[in-house]
Amino acid sequence: MIISHKLKVIYIRVQKTASTSFEMALSKYCGPEDVITKLGRGQDEIRESLGYCGGQNFKEGRYREYKQHHRATVIKNNVPIDIWESYTKIANIRNPYDKMISKYYDEHQKTKEEDILVFAEWIEKIAKKSEWIASFLYGPIHIDGKLVIDFCIRYEHLIEDIKALETKIACPGLSKEIQKYSFQSEHRPNQKGSLYEIYSKYPEAKSIIDKELYKYIDKYELLRSHWLKHKSELEQLLDGGGQKVRTR
Repeated sequence: MIISHKLKVIYIRVQKTASTSFEMALSKYCGPEDVITKLGRGQDEIRESLGYCGGQNFKEGRYREYKQHHRATVIKNNVPIDIWESYTKIANIRNPYDKMISKYYDEHQKTKEEDILVFAEWIEKIAKKSEWIASFLYGPIHIDGKLVIDFCIRYEHLIEDIKALETKIACPGLSKEIQKYSFQSEHRPNQKGSLYEIYSKYPEAKSIIDKELYKYIDKYELLRSHWLKHKSELEQLLDGGGQKVRTR
């Protein structure tokens, strides 16, 4: 998580969306007064070796220490209201079907590609945890169901969207900077199939995700304002449009 007073930006981390790589890149442009949480897994040492701003000022929250994966509601309560309202709030997002596969491999790091049948069973198991799926996908960047992000970076269009962001927050070269990093990708096999090929093997998993997504469509604004707007893109992915699954 980053609160950059220099850039007037609040970056909220969302799991499994290349957030670590983006935060690493963005920290290059931050200043000594900015709030930056630690990354962990040896990545802080990498950031330090590059001479970028590392974990700093994260113990100076008004109510509690800033954490890496603080949700929007916590951050809002932790900063002065003028900062929350005036800074550009940024987050990475990802198409939900691919994101669920990535989460599965993150929790099953030793699972081999041929054992993916367990994925369908895992989906069925977590679907019983009430709002877990919708919360995992959308909860961190909503407050009372309302999307609070000013600029969403789509995982599937990462470089394109970051290039558009560069001019908004005065970070020239940010899209090139992020291409230097690729963290936490070792857990997922280098699959060659499309989302269609994966979910056509396990239609029960897709049905559960469909149900959970649309079950909470009125609660999470991102579902209405973003994924429905890009519904044709999702349908193309799931109907054999040919886009390959990312490897993290």
